[in-house]
Amino acid sequence: MKKLWVLFLALFAVFGIVSCNNDDPTEIEYNLNEQLDVPSNLSVNESTKTLTWDAVENATRYNVYVDGVLETEVTGTSFDFSGITGDKLMFTVKAMAPTGMQNSNVSTTIAYVANRESEISQMKLSIQARDMGVSDEDAFASELVSKGMLSEDFDSMMDEMENMETVFEMTDLTDIYDELDQLLSTMDMDMVEALISSIIKVELKAMIQAELAMWNHESADAEYYQDEIQQLEDLLQFIEDEGDQAVKSAMIVIEYLVDVQNGIDNELITSMETIVNSEELSSANISALVSVKNDLVNNFKDNLPEVQDVIVLNSTLVAFMEVMTEGMDTSIVSIPKQSAQSLMSMELFFNFILEMDETYIGAFVDAGNALSPADTKPLVKENIKLMNQYLENNDVLIQQLNNIYTDAEKEDLFYDYYVEVMMTSYYDMMGMYTGMYNDFSATFDETIIEAQLDFDSIMILQESMGEKFKEILDAIVESDYAVIDAIYVVVELQETTQSQVNEVEAVMN
Repeated sequence: MKKLWVLFLALFAVFGIVSCNNDDPTEIEYNLNEQLDVPSNLSVNESTKTLTWDAVENATRYNVYVDGVLETEVTGTSFDFSGITGDKLMFTVKAMAPTGMQNSNVSTTIAYVANRESEISQMKLSIQARDMGVSDEDAFASELVSKGMLSEDFDSMMDEMENMETVFEMTDLTDIYDELDQLLSTMDMDMVEALISSIIKVELKAMIQAELAMWNHESADAEYYQDEIQQLEDLLQFIEDEGDQAVKSAMIVIEYLVDVQNGIDNELITSMETIVNSEELSSANISALVSVKNDLVNNFKDNLPEVQDVIVLNSTLVAFMEVMTEGMDTSIVSIPKQSAQSLMSMELFFNFILEMDETYIGAFVDAGNALSPADTKPLVKENIKLMNQYLENNDVLIQQLNNIYTDAEKEDLFYDYYVEVMMTSYYDMMGMYTGMYNDFSATFDETIIEAQLDFDSIMILQESMGEKFKEILDAIVESDYAVIDAIYVVVELQETTQSQVNEVEAVMN
């Protein structure tokens, strides 16, 4: 299992996940300063009406929000809200940074609820009525109420989710969209967070504890599965230490998807339905397909979270990967710079998809129906044209991406991080196939890779290949793809020759 997470971590380190909004498609501004941790472990004392939270390193003060509105600033880690009236108050906190650092993201929510114990009892009855089968009804109900969800809120959400079952029986895109739109338009994100928090911090924790108990139950194989047992214990500790941040990260993703859905209208759904129902792609349909593609891609692009949210998401993923890779040191990876890489990577990805015009899609469709290699020539030419235009139109973004890390930082990352990822992956694969993990890890160390792979040489080769690749593309386009025509002439000659040979062999036989 560890091998899979090591490979995922390597992929995560190279490619980004999300980006942020920017009006200029050729340049993106980003803040590479360290961002403060999100305040965690918010707690409410009902009797004293006091809100508390854990101190955040380097924070100069904290902004306290009540029902989403800034209430006050405090320098400590508590807030007396006895002067605020209301049977339910929703609190969040943000840590404010000194010069040279970034403020934290807003914390997850904690609520003051009047008659809390009575509300928890009512929530338990609602959970039982829904036959949810949660592992710990008391803890699940308590977490929901602590997040501000009351039994009537829970019943309303469950009714809406049950109504969604009809969506899976629908075949009409417009009907599916209307149902989803109705659900999401009435969805309260605070209530969604309450449910997500209960699932992660209560139900998931209980599931891991149950599996851990099974492994440890006087099994003769317990020693053999010690790695799996340790990983489960580490996962429990992750939920204990990073549960709030995991919930925050989940909400960032959910809110992004909701924003994307809100950017889709009935006109776009109708266009999609027309394309789906078409028996074949005509020129008109290809034009509609490109229009739908551009609308969807721009919708995903325009609604992506802010870079501050990306940092929270990446921080959670790195903490999770450290658990899944048995404590691999990822401290050398700058989360703000990794997030900037994510931002750049997704911006470039979306721009690449947007470069695909009607001519390209038409050539792609025709190539799919090709009867001979010669029929694929238009698509080959369109691919070269596409890549050439993409590199020209995104030169600034590509340079920004390459300049996020300094050359010295890239070298440190290569030797102290990527080499370790490669070596750990190698050990795991060899150990899996041979059963000699310890022998390989003891005799085959990182110095072998370091001796064979010189970082400066790799950078020179990469830069040279990048420059030459662009020059080759320019030359092919400027020559009106003469080299491509020549290659296909050779291919056609080979086909003709082979056909003649086959005819001769048939006569002789």
